[in-house]
Amino acid sequence: MKKYKLLEKEDNLLRRIVALEDFSNIKKGDKGGYIKKEDNLSQEGNCWVYGDAQVYGNAWVYGDARVSGNAQVYGDARVSCDARVSGNAQVYGNARVYGDAWVFGDARIYGNAQVYTWQLTQDIFSDLTNYIACSLGVYPVNGKYLLYKRVNKIKEGEWTSIYDINFFYKKGEYITIPDYDPDKNLSCGKGIHVSTPFYWNEGDTLIGVEVKVEDVITCQEGKLRVKGITPIEEIKEVNNGKRQI
Repeated sequence: MKKYKLLEKEDNLLRRIVALEDFSNIKKGDKGGYIKKEDNLSQEGNCWVYGDAQVYGNAWVYGDARVSGNAQVYGDARVSCDARVSGNAQVYGNARVYGDAWVFGDARIYGNAQVYTWQLTQDIFSDLTNYIACSLGVYPVNGKYLLYKRVNKIKEGEWTSIYDINFFYKKGEYITIPDYDPDKNLSCGKGIHVSTPFYWNEGDTLIGVEVKVEDVITCQEGKLRVKGITPIEEIKEVNNGKRQI
């Protein structure tokens, strides 16, 4: 069974994709970015093209790879495994991006280049705001990000972590992880994990949270790991599958 289909031709004869089933952080009916033909994006795995990103020519995205933002992958390029191409990045020629590589910003990967691993550095984090914007599509307002987290509901305005039933969240109450892991290269280290509304499927409740810019530890794999958050409201789910406060 196919996981996506192509809509009618749009700009530059590319066609937007739409999901035919739920997978990864994608829901059935979600629209993705643009490709020219099915040979550009595998129907298998969790690979996806997001936003206004484009994949065309003889380029191929497969595995669990993600292309997002305004990124372009074309020529005979390949993006695979858990690789990410985002922002205004371009991958073309015979370039190969794979493994856990992440190409972002205004990067250009071309020719016979191969990029297969990636580490966050202090230089990248000197422009953390734009980095998070490329990855999650959000900017802070008054020093805070508005993001989301899935939890289990105890009662109105009170929730528990889906991974630790003894860790509680209360509406309007700032909560921190004092012994968080400070390693910026560690995606799943100790801390609180937040992202966009449809990143997770676990938990019975989605809540909106505020995150102080100074509390961000790292941004990887489409989510933030942070030192603390303030839950602000439960997100109500309605029949058509859209979520609203």
